[in-house]
Order: sequence, then C-alpha cells, then structure tokens
Amino acid sequence: MSEPPPSYGTTRERGPTVSYAEIERAARAVMAQGLRPTGKAVLEHLGRGSPNHITEAMQRFWKDQAALNAGDPLALSRLPPELADAAVAQWEQALRLSQQTAHYEGNQARAQLEQLRRETDVRVRSVELREKEWDMAARVRERALGDAREQVNLLMKELALDRTELRSRDAHIAELEKEKGGEQH
Repeated sequence: MSEPPPSYGTTRERGPTVSYAEIERAARAVMAQGLRPTGKAVLEHLGRGSPNHITEAMQRFWKDQAALNAGDPLALSRLPPELADAAVAQWEQALRLSQQTAHYEGNQARAQLEQLRRETDVRVRSVELREKEWDMAARVRERALGDAREQVNLLMKELALDRTELRSRDAHIAELEKEKGGEQH
C-alpha cells in the first residue's frame, strides 16, 4: 500500500522566522566589526532567515538609523512599545535623579554661599578694626611728630639765642682782653 502524496508545501522545511529585533541586533554586531551591515552580511551573521525579509528589515533599519542620527524624537515611536515604555521610564528616572541632584547641589551651594558671607563679614570687621587701629596709631604718630617738631623748633631757637649770647660774650671777652692788653703796654 502506498501512501498518498504529501500536500503541497508540507514537505518544505522552513527555518524559524527572524524578528526585526534579531535583524537589528545582527546589523549592529556587523557594524561593530567595522563592516557595512548589508542584507547579505546580516543573513550570514544570523545564519538563517529569508533574504527578502532581511532586506525589507534592513530598509527599516536604515530609515530608523537616519531618523535617530537626525535627532528625530519620533524615532522612538518606531520602537516596540515595551522598549519605548522602558525608554520613557528611564528618561523619567533620569529627570527625577537630576532634579534631586540639582536640589541637593543647590542646597549645598546656598550653605557654602552663606558660609562665605559669614567669613567675609568677619574679615570685613577685622579689616575695619585694623583700619581704626592704624588710624589711631597714625594720629598718635602725627601728634608725637608735631610735638617733636615743636620741641626741635624751641631747641633751635634756644640754640640760636645761646649762640648769639655766646658770640656776644666772646666779643665782650675779646674787648676786655684788648683793653687789658692795652693797659699793660
């Protein structure tokens, strides 16, 4: 007894279908090797899949690459929903962390600014006190210098008077000696 012939298409063996995510990963792996990810290169990397399906997926890959490189925010909407949701969740987490960091750093900056203000106030007061001390010392020195000048002026006048008196006495002595010398001769 012979068996009936198999139905059309049932004898062909097919490999498992290849998802776009697998094709995309393979294309990136080919790029990481420094090669251009063509349909043929991706097919060789995967080792399975339909050349037509891979070629169509590569067209989508290059379109997505162009959108991402151009900074197109809609490029994320082309991702599978699970990946887009994960990306949004990561983005929101990053925003929360950056806000917390900014708040923390802001508080630190305010505290540091307040500390600097206090230190500056202390230094300003210290400089003001020194300036007052220097001013008082300068006044005392000026007064002492003025007193010393007056004293020097008085001494100079007394010295001039003493010199005048001394000259007068010397002249008087000289006259007396002349008179005395004239009497002896």
